[in-house]
Amino acid sequence: MAGDTSRIATQIRNGVLKLKGELRYQDRDLRLACMMLISCPQHRICMDLTEVPTLCSPELQFITKMANLAREKGKFFQVKLSRTLRQMFKDLELEGLVEIIESDSTPPAPPPKVPGTPPM
Repeated sequence: MAGDTSRIATQIRNGVLKLKGELRYQDRDLRLACMMLISCPQHRICMDLTEVPTLCSPELQFITKMANLAREKGKFFQVKLSRTLRQMFKDLELEGLVEIIESDSTPPAPPPKVPGTPPM
């Protein structure tokens, strides 16, 4: 289903392209969204992949190409990754190719116990 681009959800806000779902580098909507991101007025731009379950080799190559294109346009390009994707980038030694931001997916700490209250 190379022509099906409706399965990818994109949103650009304040220089951040938020992607959700499974990515396919050949999807027209993904390419258009990335070009819109690079064309936005912000100097610092980010591709947020925290809601992308996994990436394959072509998608990794696509991301590094987008990073290079952004640098050529004078942009500071970052990629925000889930812990799983962050580990993938580390294992594949891709950390030096793009600036990585790890999402803070740590659950909040429980509230402190108050003496005399029953346990939940």
